[in-house]
Amino acid sequence: MAANSSLYQEYQSQGPGGSMNLLNILGASKSLTPGQGLFMVKSITVSVAASFCFGAVSMMLLGPGLPFLGGATFGFVGGMIHRWRTDLKETKFAMQSYPELMEFHVKAVEPDLFRRQEYSRWVLNWERNMYKQGLCIIGMYGATPAIARLTEQVEERIVAKILDQQEEGKIETSQETGFDS
Repeated sequence: MAANSSLYQEYQSQGPGGSMNLLNILGASKSLTPGQGLFMVKSITVSVAASFCFGAVSMMLLGPGLPFLGGATFGFVGGMIHRWRTDLKETKFAMQSYPELMEFHVKAVEPDLFRRQEYSRWVLNWERNMYKQGLCIIGMYGATPAIARLTEQVEERIVAKILDQQEEGKIETSQETGFDS
């Protein structure tokens, strides 16, 4: 029995684990960042949900069989396009608002690419190149926790400023506005 367990341990992968290895195989990059897994899961989830909804509605309106397949296909492709466009808008905002953070995360997606080319030149036309858009979207997903922390800090400063103004009497309190605190 010891021989069998050593054989099993011998073939175990080194690193983060089975699902991460699978995502690494599926990913287009040589290095797996958290953004790649999030992008894949979110894209597939949205597309499958849209596929099911469009397929079910097509089946109810037009009949079973081919209408279901057509509706499901339309829903899947539509879901993917919608996800890409939404991610592109979010990425554009992140690229404008947090350029250094995005540079760090985009470089983490394809480190070999930036050994041959400077990021400052590469990023100039990122919005016109689908490959570059994809790298930036995956970088944005990787940067999401840091962006959330930055957003929370800004929100805390705004709330502190409002509270200070309320204490000084510059802003009405909840009793004067009718809102409960």
